[in-house]
Amino acid sequence: MKKLFTLGLLVLFGIACKQQAPVQTSVPRPTWVEQRPVNSFYYTGIAVVSKKLNPFDYQQIAKKNALQDLAGEIKVTVSSNSILSQYQNNQTFNQQYNSDVRISGLETLEDYEVVATWENKEEYWIYCRLSKASWEQKKRQERDEARDLSISLLNRAERLEQSGQFVQAFKSRVRAMVAVQKFLNESMEAEWKGKSVFLVNEIVNQLQDQLVHVSIQLGKERLPAVVAKPIAEPVGVQVFWTDGKTSKQPIANFPLNLGADDASAKFTTKMETNSAGLSEFSILRVGNRQGIQRFALKADLEQLIKSDSIFSSTRQLLMKLDVPSAVLSLDVKPIRVFFETQELNQGIAMQGKLLEPAIRKRLSEMGCVFVRSKTEADYLLEVKAETSDLGVMWGSMLQAGIEMQVMVVDQSRNLELYKETIRGVKGYQTTKEKAGIEAYTNLINEFSKKLYPALARVILQQ
Repeated sequence: MKKLFTLGLLVLFGIACKQQAPVQTSVPRPTWVEQRPVNSFYYTGIAVVSKKLNPFDYQQIAKKNALQDLAGEIKVTVSSNSILSQYQNNQTFNQQYNSDVRISGLETLEDYEVVATWENKEEYWIYCRLSKASWEQKKRQERDEARDLSISLLNRAERLEQSGQFVQAFKSRVRAMVAVQKFLNESMEAEWKGKSVFLVNEIVNQLQDQLVHVSIQLGKERLPAVVAKPIAEPVGVQVFWTDGKTSKQPIANFPLNLGADDASAKFTTKMETNSAGLSEFSILRVGNRQGIQRFALKADLEQLIKSDSIFSSTRQLLMKLDVPSAVLSLDVKPIRVFFETQELNQGIAMQGKLLEPAIRKRLSEMGCVFVRSKTEADYLLEVKAETSDLGVMWGSMLQAGIEMQVMVVDQSRNLELYKETIRGVKGYQTTKEKAGIEAYTNLINEFSKKLYPALARVILQQ
């Protein structure tokens, strides 16, 4: 019985030791951990991950990092006949392209092998490699498949263009570009209509040629306008394909983008033509600047080149295409204001008005001018202010309060747009008259908080 008990303890002790046995560290670090191997026949990827920082997924992280390290060894060489050779001095673009190709390559990296792993308590190491010959063979196969797909998409684009489907044809050419975007660094020669071409250059030329034949025509190219006011009617636009002579063909579903040279303007930013090649846009608010304001209507290239799986570098390259445009010019006049003020101090009209010049100055900065009759005005601005005696504050110091009423009327519609009473501002001085004047001064200081934002909102529609 005693022997059985002793044997049981030994078995339990053995199991406990087995469960708590640490990772073997007696195996020395392999040479590939100490020194990165160099092999002219393989691309190498090595990574190490902390097991403490990543206790549950350190193996997966290490493998991912090793493959990224391996992909970093695959260098991109630029052919002198490739489109990428034009951007040799653009480091930002080249870095983006290399990053795009590396990420794309990682997604399709299959023929690598895990040569070895090594670990101790703290670290997990992994060593991967990829045959250069295998990689080149796979790359040639991908290149041939990409070339065939791209040519097929160009043929489709030509058929679509001949049937009047301009936008679909353009997008098909963009997809042709996406098909070969991993090979922008190569010349990639191909047969097109019986002649040898550099395929990527040919695609870019075809895209640019399509855009050259697009014309954007505005219903009106010049309009009168008033600062901060809307344009009453929408502006019509037509987009059509032209051969530069007499032939014109409406382009349906063509995306357009509108921009303004005054940042304070508000308008329709994006639109698309209908089946007749027609569209329109609205200017909801003219900008604050007087004189000539310009609105540029352009082909929305971002929408035209939008495609699944397009590289950032490919998008950057295509965004350099020249696009058709048209310009609307506005002859912008200032807002005309008829200003009426009444300023009383303790029931007596002020000899020299204080509110009126301060308000006039600020409205002038907003783009307003002042007219002499209500019939000339866009807006009527009426301001009435009066101080009142609030008695002694302390000792010989007297205090006065001020109340101001403000009203804005849209003269064209005879519509009251704004009415407000401002109270609570005080002045302190040794006489009632001086206290009232100080109340006016303090009120002017409060305008930036209470009055000017309201006037900007109503008159400038901000």
